[in-house]
Amino acid sequence: MPAKGQLIMLPLASINWKGNTQVRVKGVNEDTVSRYVEDMLRGVEFPPIVVFYDGKCYWPADGFHRGNAAHRAGLSDIYAEVRQGTQRDALLYGIWANRQHGVSLSNADKRAVVLRLLTDPETGGWSDHRIAREVGVDHKTVGNYRRSLKGAAVDGKSGVNR
Repeated sequence: MPAKGQLIMLPLASINWKGNTQVRVKGVNEDTVSRYVEDMLRGVEFPPIVVFYDGKCYWPADGFHRGNAAHRAGLSDIYAEVRQGTQRDALLYGIWANRQHGVSLSNADKRAVVLRLLTDPETGGWSDHRIAREVGVDHKTVGNYRRSLKGAAVDGKSGVNR
């Protein structure tokens, strides 16, 4: 992963929370967010979230539960580690971060992430092995998804429905 970034207090409103960098299909867990809100209101300090900045936009990568809780707790700023990078960098970091801590990605999350990486202009050219390593799945699974996408594209062009 990229080198650590600068730690700052960042306005919550400056972060593109709806920028499609959340890797979980169902988003945040409401019980976890509620627990975090209570802790934040009691003054518990949380580790910084991680965002990527491309010169125009702050893309959240890790800390969606903390960010959501901070919003609900009425906070205007959040402690953040700001790294230089793009929306794609934030997504890739989020995939990595969710494999390192917290609640594991569900099978639905993994499927969605694999499909997203396969259809991305840059990561779609990665090998099945590389995508498998990034997501934490078997390379054969990635190959199966890749073949299904190619089959859907062929069927879509020919007008054949599966």
